[in-house]
Amino acid sequence: MSMIKEELLQKVDSLSKPELEELFDHIRWLLTEKEHISEAERKELREGLEEIKQGECRRWRDIKRTDV
Repeated sequence: MSMIKEELLQKVDSLSKPELEELFDHIRWLLTEKEHISEAERKELREGLEEIKQGECRRWRDIKRTDV
């Protein structure tokens, strides 16, 4: 069994029933989702994650407007 699969199974074993139900919903969605991310979208996601790692982001609650 692969290391990833073993680690995943260990984590699944530690989940509560509500967490397992939520995980199952996510897995079902992943298996049935027909829409895929384009290469351009993947590039944007990678760039965004890199910006987050470098601290080049602001939290929504710090910038949201409350005067509207």
